[in-house]
Amino acid sequence: MEKTAVLETTVAVISHSDTITIDTVELIIPPSQFISLIKDVSNILSKVIELYRSAQHNKNITRILVERISVASASINVLHARDDLLTSTYYKILQRLVQVLHNMKEYIEEITQYNTVQKFLGTEMIEKKFKELCKEYDSCIILLNSNLSVNFNFNTEQEDKIIKEDIVQLSKFQKVLAECINDVKQKVTHTNDQMNLIVERVSEMAITMQSMQSNMKSMTYTEDNKIQKRIDNIFRISSLPFEDYEEADEEGRGYKIYKLRKYVHIKTKDEFAFKVLDPSHINEVKNQVTILMKLKDCQNIINFYGLTSNGLETYLVTEWAEKGNLREYILDHEQNIDLKLKLKLAYDIAKGLNFLNSVKIVHQDIRSVNIVITDHDVAKITNFKYSRKFDEAKHNLVQNEDYVRYNAPEMLRRRTAGDYSIKYDTKCEVYSFGIILWEIAERKVPYDQFVDFIAIAKIVMGGYREKFTSGTDIPKKYQELVNKSVDPNPGYRPIFSKVLTDLQDIFRSLETPTNYPNSLNSNITPPVQKMTQGYEKKSV
Repeated sequence: MEKTAVLETTVAVISHSDTITIDTVELIIPPSQFISLIKDVSNILSKVIELYRSAQHNKNITRILVERISVASASINVLHARDDLLTSTYYKILQRLVQVLHNMKEYIEEITQYNTVQKFLGTEMIEKKFKELCKEYDSCIILLNSNLSVNFNFNTEQEDKIIKEDIVQLSKFQKVLAECINDVKQKVTHTNDQMNLIVERVSEMAITMQSMQSNMKSMTYTEDNKIQKRIDNIFRISSLPFEDYEEADEEGRGYKIYKLRKYVHIKTKDEFAFKVLDPSHINEVKNQVTILMKLKDCQNIINFYGLTSNGLETYLVTEWAEKGNLREYILDHEQNIDLKLKLKLAYDIAKGLNFLNSVKIVHQDIRSVNIVITDHDVAKITNFKYSRKFDEAKHNLVQNEDYVRYNAPEMLRRRTAGDYSIKYDTKCEVYSFGIILWEIAERKVPYDQFVDFIAIAKIVMGGYREKFTSGTDIPKKYQELVNKSVDPNPGYRPIFSKVLTDLQDIFRSLETPTNYPNSLNSNITPPVQKMTQGYEKKSV
């Protein structure tokens, strides 16, 4: 049994927000109590590292706090070998430090995802809260380190600069994302409020839906039906009246491949796309569409209107896109797609993907065939058949040639090696989008020169990436963004919000003709080549 000893001393410890009063009689605390707190710190460190890796905003601020928590963890680990420090004074300091680190973790959780950080926007709370936490941290770590020799010097001047850069980037992102909202005539502040409200509501719906659906996995058919009825009642899911529509005489674009049928509303004459659903997936699609319908204000996501049935088949009803999918559009128009239109399409898709990311929805099937073009040349994201919330993402898609063209190398390795510890996340989405950016720029199907999906998977895992054509008019910054997005190391890929703001800068830079020429006779930006592992373009 551990014993508590007594030391005669006089100590007064002051932290930033609390006063730790110590009697003149100092107690020796059992090691087991210290070990419990040390484990808490270790767990916090593991969690914040995970949060840093998945951070979509304020990543540099998060990195600073991760470094501080790491220093704290190293400092308190010294206590294992210092019996003279296992006193009530150090125990109280350590208790306070653990609470401060826990507060740091909660702060990181709030500022790294848009659905939680939006409450800080337009205020000085991000910087203010950061400084408060660091002040409390410094107070504790100085006291804890008084008898330890751990270096914990931090460059506060550099930290201040980094904080401001992250906050400016976040503010810029919000303004760019607000362009997704259909009513662009509204004042920016109102548009931002509208967007934030959508993000908040959709996130809440998704969490509720996910919770209810997760309960269905281990239940019987009868129990599943009961939960589905509850979902239908809570979200008021009802079918659209089929008799209000009639099929158009013409055969819709993409009908043969995607089973799309063009229907027209009898009264309004508005056009819609009807897609036949697999009977076994109707409830799953219905639940998903209930959430996706709330994204109708985003002009770069296809509008979902609901489900309808003629008694024999059930259809998903969406907005009709007259010019078909992006791949068809690129191959059909080729030389008629000028630089400005290329960048606009890329910018449109980035806005749609970032809006999905903001409400924690992962598409999981980002390909050019799942981007459609309206008659006004607006790019919209569609085909959410495999979409999930990030927390549910499994990514067990069927492996074929077209999927492999856009799959991140780590996901290809997951399937090849059977290592299912590798999770599908936003870095995989960024990679897929990077491939689309190349496809838009080059007006070609990626890896089309290779014979099958096995060959494509092999060269992609080996490090090969498609190159830009020599003498291209594509801006150098665009090429660099593509190369970063398809980097073999997921950690080196940019976060989605940075991809969006970079594309905005590139798109708007077209207003300066000297920077990005539209004429092929002008001075052309040399291509940024991306070749690794020595693979050349050839059939395998």
